[in-house]
Amino acid sequence: MAIAEEIIASFGLSERVKVQAGDFTTDEYPARVGAALLSGILHREPEAACRAIIRKTWTALEPGGTIIIGDVMLNADKISPAFSTLSPSTCSSQASGAARTRKTNSAAGSRRRLCRRAGP
Repeated sequence: MAIAEEIIASFGLSERVKVQAGDFTTDEYPARVGAALLSGILHREPEAACRAIIRKTWTALEPGGTIIIGDVMLNADKISPAFSTLSPSTCSSQASGAARTRKTNSAAGSRRRLCRRAGP
């Protein structure tokens, strides 16, 4: 958290951007936030858990708020791009069967589907 707070401060955004420590699967989220970042978590979770995380995030948003999803994902061929293929978290999620690919969870496709299914 200290590194995130340092980066936020370096952009002069400390009054506008807050970080929250905790377990995203069990802890309550802060209420009435303008935006929430889900970074590097959905690719390692099964679809039902992704829907629950997104639903929980939506309930924390103020009206008109935004969820930002950033993640490491494989293409449908499951061997590219190289960065995703070499990512340790991708390798471990592949082993557990929870790997998400761009075909099943793309920014333009299935992430929308996950959000619709999780819907408010």
